[in-house]
Amino acid sequence: MGAPDAGVRLEFYPAEQTVYVVGGIHDGKSFNARGGPARRQRRKNDGGHVAEPTQPGVFVLGPREHHTTPGWTTSVIPYGAQLSKNDSGEVVFTDVAGKWHVATGPLGEVTRAEMDFRRRSRLSRAKIKAAIQDVRNAFLDQYGNLIQTVWLYNDFGEWAWELRRPDGTSTHEYIHSSRKEEAERRELDEKERMTPGFEGGPVHLEESHACVHLDPRDRDLLWAMGVLREGALIVVHRYDEHGPPAKAPRKHHAPHKRHRAHTSLPSPHEVPVTPLR
Repeated sequence: MGAPDAGVRLEFYPAEQTVYVVGGIHDGKSFNARGGPARRQRRKNDGGHVAEPTQPGVFVLGPREHHTTPGWTTSVIPYGAQLSKNDSGEVVFTDVAGKWHVATGPLGEVTRAEMDFRRRSRLSRAKIKAAIQDVRNAFLDQYGNLIQTVWLYNDFGEWAWELRRPDGTSTHEYIHSSRKEEAERRELDEKERMTPGFEGGPVHLEESHACVHLDPRDRDLLWAMGVLREGALIVVHRYDEHGPPAKAPRKHHAPHKRHRAHTSLPSPHEVPVTPLR
């Protein structure tokens, strides 16, 4: 990571899907970013979650983390976690400290999260009970072998920073990349490596539930620049406000190219988790 600059902040304009760097040697750089919808939405089979506008204000970034939460089934397991099977034939995974946890089976952590998700979605009792086998099928093939040994499908992507209020209280909103954005970036990067002259461009950013989404490539660049760091300020503007912020030039990055959005599983970069969602 580059040396942090205390005078640098980020300014996010959700209506124009752009985040600017303000101050320091990178002043004026801008990146595609996407927040929540302009109006509150309830979505079908969404585990009781509500998609809301990204709240405006001045926030302080928390530490970089492999974020996990039981509120989203595929986010129980940290990004990059190791997967294996225990002596009982259940799938197990490592947490950020390297400790093993049981994922599958009636008492598995992923199973419990998926059953709770279906209850909050008000699915039938039969569909809730079916989560036990559906979760197993997401990890194991028809022969009982692991489909993957490394988890790359956390909904918060590889890294996330919480937007905290200046007094340190939590907002439960993060700046991160989604698992589909991570998968698209892997596919584009692989095509760039294998196809001379091909330039993948930016990934298609999904509308969030209130968080701020970044292209994984931009996220990593902002980290390397020392801008995405614990303690940095981020100003989130209202949806009726437009940039650029003071002292920043107009948006200069390439126009947003919309690539095919990844479904839950057709790509080799995605794991067969269709039954879970």
